Amino acid sequence: MLGLVVIADIFIFLIYFPILFMSKKWAKPFAKYSGVREDEAEKLEEAIGNLEEKSDSVQFKDVLTLFGVGFLLIWIIRSFAGILPEVGEILTAKTWEFLILTTVALALSTTPLRKTPGTKALSMALVYVYMSMMGAQADISQAATAPFFMLAGLITITIHLVFVVLGAKIFRVDVHLTAIASVASIGGAASSPIVANYHRKELVPVAILLALFGYALGNYLGWLAAVLCRLVL
Repeated sequence: MLGLVVIADIFIFLIYFPILFMSKKWAKPFAKYSGVREDEAEKLEEAIGNLEEKSDSVQFKDVLTLFGVGFLLIWIIRSFAGILPEVGEILTAKTWEFLILTTVALALSTTPLRKTPGTKALSMALVYVYMSMMGAQADISQAATAPFFMLAGLITITIHLVFVVLGAKIFRVDVHLTAIASVASIGGAASSPIVANYHRKELVPVAILLALFGYALGNYLGWLAAVLCRLVL
């Protein structure tokens, strides 16, 4: 099953990624469609400029702090999740781990720990390691049924695109931020900085924030989606 998901994911990216890059050429007609006003664009520029930048000077104590806090929290949460009651086939110990860890991580983002240098580089490195592990574990022996997964992926990405374009109209967003928000929802922190750097380099921090917010929200909504699917089935 994992191999099929990987194949479908690669297939969708090969189709959708070029669209996100080409959308930069549609900036003017898209702005006319979404109704972006100059004063709103200036406010966005000001908000982007006010984003807090961390120091790029990473020291050994910073890396040690991040690893120490991270692994300690994982150990505590995993131990705690193991004693929580499992509810059906969905709310298992592993599900408890993800939900609790997500909540704790969001809480820590409001503490001084968020200012520790190196969080971006370390988190991005771990994301790429995780993606590599997922790809290495993929079993493509059932690739004959991949077209069904590709069709499902195409339907999903089409629905996503419709909602993204409608959202840009409702919130009056330009094509650059729309493309970044879209790829942050699909590709996460591994892909959003690439698209952001192509559209507007100063939006890279925004792309990472959107991707991280999507990760957190997705963990909660993913559990809810599983519950709804179980009710239907």
